[in-house]
Amino acid sequence: MERRILVWITDLNDEDAFVNYFKLLFKNHKYILILLIVISALCEVCVLATKFINANIIDLLVTGRFNDTYFSVALMVLIGAINIVSVYFLNLKKTAIETQMTFELENSVLQNSLRVDYLKLKSFNSIYLSQRIHNDISSIVKFLVANFDYVFKNLLVAAVTLLALFSIHPFFFATAAASLPPYVLLLLRYMKKIYKSGTKLKETRVKYSTNITEQVNNAYTIKCNNMYSKVEAIFEGFFSKLFNTVISYFRNIFKFQSLDNIITVIIQILFLFFGVYLFSENSITIGQLTITLSLYGMMISSVRYYVNLSVQYSECKASIARMDELNSIQSEKSGTMDINGTIQKITIKKLMFSFDGKNTITYPDITLRLGDVLIIKGSNGRGKTTIINLILGLYKCEKGRITYDGVDITDLDVELLRNHITYLAQEPLNWDITVSEMFSLYNGDITFESMHDNLIVTEPELHNILENASSMKNISLFWNTRLSELSSGQRKKVNMAAVLMGCREFVMLDEPEAYIDAECVRLLTDYLNRHKHGRITVIITHSDIFDALSNISLTI
Repeated sequence: MERRILVWITDLNDEDAFVNYFKLLFKNHKYILILLIVISALCEVCVLATKFINANIIDLLVTGRFNDTYFSVALMVLIGAINIVSVYFLNLKKTAIETQMTFELENSVLQNSLRVDYLKLKSFNSIYLSQRIHNDISSIVKFLVANFDYVFKNLLVAAVTLLALFSIHPFFFATAAASLPPYVLLLLRYMKKIYKSGTKLKETRVKYSTNITEQVNNAYTIKCNNMYSKVEAIFEGFFSKLFNTVISYFRNIFKFQSLDNIITVIIQILFLFFGVYLFSENSITIGQLTITLSLYGMMISSVRYYVNLSVQYSECKASIARMDELNSIQSEKSGTMDINGTIQKITIKKLMFSFDGKNTITYPDITLRLGDVLIIKGSNGRGKTTIINLILGLYKCEKGRITYDGVDITDLDVELLRNHITYLAQEPLNWDITVSEMFSLYNGDITFESMHDNLIVTEPELHNILENASSMKNISLFWNTRLSELSSGQRKKVNMAAVLMGCREFVMLDEPEAYIDAECVRLLTDYLNRHKHGRITVIITHSDIFDALSNISLTI
């Protein structure tokens, strides 16, 4: 699936976007969906047949024809077995489709989100954003998959049960049909309220769940600073908002359902009164009397399904609107040109940047060529990492220019540009992956043997850094260790070795000395010194340990 599929879907009004979600579902699974409609209809035929057979058994027992009931019982058993197998297959396939479509859409919106304007992406709480994406897509997919066959099945049930009621007596048909308008009136009265309160409930639930994850992720800080009562108070605040929102939402739901039940009870009373009269007049059998209530129950369940479907659709529209809000974030602006060969020169001229339009950072003019090592120092918050983000094209220059071999960065395709850049972040990557998977992220598929041989022969410093990170004598055992099992220092060393193993002609390091010990700092310095003549190197640091490497320095 193309990563821009969410643009095609949600860059529309809610109704058009919903239709496109439906088209996407049908396009990818049309044959199995048609089969599911057939099987779903078969299941309902089995249920209806069972009810008629059960009514027939009652009449046979009342009239004393006991021997004739055996065939009916055997037929019910056979139909029940068919129904069980059909329901199993139906639910299994729907679960498979739902899971696959959820992945396809989540992957699409994730890839799209990673490519939006970086400053906009930073404005979202990452935990909140991930939960919001998952919850809304799950809501949309469940609505589509769960209801695809139910729409046709319940239409069939409503039509068949009405005809069956008419065949027993026109009164039952007329009374059942007369109960339909009140449902429409209820729908019109409560739909908007349910939609609004449902949208608010979705947002509040995501924020509530986000706070749980945040507190778990920050358990170390909470414990060390004895912040239990304070974070509990914060969590209680989120719960209070959630509680009030839940009550408001379900108050609307319960009001609707209560009126729905009142209408149902009135119709059942009418059925019983008139049914008993018809039975006393020998106009219907006792079996037919019992089945009328059952048939009405099936019909009203089908009608209620469509009413509830409207409520679910309102909730689905809320999820679509929220997805549309995310997808409307402006994509990262980029040119179309690529670097011809390797980067030879980077020029920064009259560069200015601000986050809020007030606190403007002004950078001096800088020219970097192959072999240059730039050291950037300065206190926190002065713009050291900001200049890295400007050079990477993550932030856009407000004034001034950044050029690569004379080509302005705004004319370059930033994704192609980053293929020429190696960047080592200050914080080590902390995914739940193994050391080997970390190396594959930066260097493609790689075996332990090829990595080990490559580092020993060509990059001994990186090999020693990786060996230093391992607490095991046999480094091959360390290869399959999960990053989550390592300390921050070990993760930083693994991250460093993996990133620098496939180093490109322009390398940027953001406080590389953070988290690592003096021996690894020495190894890193030796590595950078040995390779500096064939690269452009930029190092952000608070320390003086890399000063001997540099020929250009900048203090911000």
